[in-house]
Amino acid sequence: MADVDGTWRVGVLLDGTENVRTLAVGSSDTVAEAVSAATDALVCAALAHGRHEYRVAVAGTEIIIMPGLDQVGAVDFDALRGALGHLAA
Repeated sequence: MADVDGTWRVGVLLDGTENVRTLAVGSSDTVAEAVSAATDALVCAALAHGRHEYRVAVAGTEIIIMPGLDQVGAVDFDALRGALGHLAA
C-alpha cells in the first residue's frame, strides 16, 4: 500500500457549476511520483475541458490552478506541466 503522502486528486470547477468535479485520484509511493501523476492528470484534464479553474491536491497540499494562455490564445500546456513542480521539492 502506498504512503499517505503520495495521495493526489485533480478536479475542475466548470462554468455555471458550484461544485468541483473530481476527474482523477490516485496514490503513489513517493510525493515526487504523486506530483508527476497529478501533473499528467492535470494536463489531460485541460486537454479535455480547456481553460477552467482546476483544484489539485498532492500530499495534503491543495492548490487552485487557472491555466494561462500561450501567444496564440490556447491553453499554455508547457507552463501547466511545470505548475506542480514546487510540490516535489
